[in-house]
Amino acid sequence: MKRTKKIAYSFCSFASQFVSNTFGTYVNYFYIDLMKLSPQLFRNGWILYSIWNAINDPLFGHFSDKTRTKWGRRIPYIAFSIIPLAICFALIWSPPFRVGRGQTTQLFIYYLIFVFLFDTFYTLIFLNTSALFPEMFTNLKERTEVAGYRNFLLFIGLITGSALSPLIYTRIGWSGMGILYGTIFIIIMSISLWGSKEKKEFSVEKALPFTQALKCSLKNRSFITYVLASFLVQLSFTMLIACLPFYTKYVLKGTDQDNTKMLLPIFLVAFATILIWKKITDKFGAKKAFRIAIIIFSIAIIPLFFINNIKIGMIVSAFLGIGLAGLNFLFDVLLSDVIDEDELKTGVRREGMYFGMQGFIVRISLSIQAIMISSVLTSTGYNAELKVQPSSVELGIRSLISIIPIISLALAFISISFYPLYGKNLTEIKASLEKLHKIKMEKLE
Repeated sequence: MKRTKKIAYSFCSFASQFVSNTFGTYVNYFYIDLMKLSPQLFRNGWILYSIWNAINDPLFGHFSDKTRTKWGRRIPYIAFSIIPLAICFALIWSPPFRVGRGQTTQLFIYYLIFVFLFDTFYTLIFLNTSALFPEMFTNLKERTEVAGYRNFLLFIGLITGSALSPLIYTRIGWSGMGILYGTIFIIIMSISLWGSKEKKEFSVEKALPFTQALKCSLKNRSFITYVLASFLVQLSFTMLIACLPFYTKYVLKGTDQDNTKMLLPIFLVAFATILIWKKITDKFGAKKAFRIAIIIFSIAIIPLFFINNIKIGMIVSAFLGIGLAGLNFLFDVLLSDVIDEDELKTGVRREGMYFGMQGFIVRISLSIQAIMISSVLTSTGYNAELKVQPSSVELGIRSLISIIPIISLALAFISISFYPLYGKNLTEIKASLEKLHKIKMEKLE
């Protein structure tokens, strides 16, 4: 595949992080602190959202694996969902109801409907763009090359979605930001769609029945050790990012614009260190590189419990970016090896199921962080009407942004230690897989 096509496909990573990190970073703050929806009601909404997530990711992944059209298994879902997702994203930031007008129930229902719809279309798009990655790029050299492009664009999406959003919504409002970002999303995903391609030899295979596919995934030791580590890392990161607006405002006594000052160093440093992580991965392998990234990220989080001003916070944020770059670089590389091993066991490519299961885990981490944040805020005496919160709230926010992520990362390190796909074992799998693909191509001809 030409490099221009590889880069075009990789724009899906920009689009994914652009909308998901704007959503993940600010939806708690927007609905709790600005729209005045009670933390308890917000938490209840996320519990319902979690139940939907438990269903849609693996189910949509299985449907994707089973789909057979002249356009392929994945691309129709992506193309159909781009505009609906952009509309839902814009509407999340434009609720017509206000708690001050006695419309709490209406606001809650509105928030719930559009969060559900946003997540549905998000899953349909990015489950399938992710599933294309190991199918389109089958060897480590191509995967690390495209992973480099994807992470390069991913961090631009992170910077835009998380760090620059305060500069946007303070100038054109939350509704204006939603419309602007939705329009950009459509353009970027159209570029990615142009660079996407499916392989016919994988589209003619008969998919496994859903229950059998689910059992095979859940019995796969490689997947279980990977996905548990992935979940714990995602939980630590989403907790940190979602807490940051509260941390900046109530702990560091900053403004909305200071959110940008705290977030920008993270993503700029991450952006600058992607190539370093590619070299580390090529030299040590994905498993060892992932463990190194966990250690670096954990150490960088520790100072967040102690600091008291924005300037020091910016320095700490810069160090966070180093570990974050490595973790994001390695997620898809590790899971692609799991999918390769699974193909040898089952005889079919099941990217949809595996990325669906991973998507479910990632969404669960979002739900858990939202529930934990709202629970801690409620238990420590947080009141959105107060400009100065009780000291107990500050301690709660410090714990949420540092202690909980560090514990989560420690557990992730333990889990990935049991991941078996490395060294000689992985080399043998790659050799056997190459032979299997030649047989499939011969049958197609």
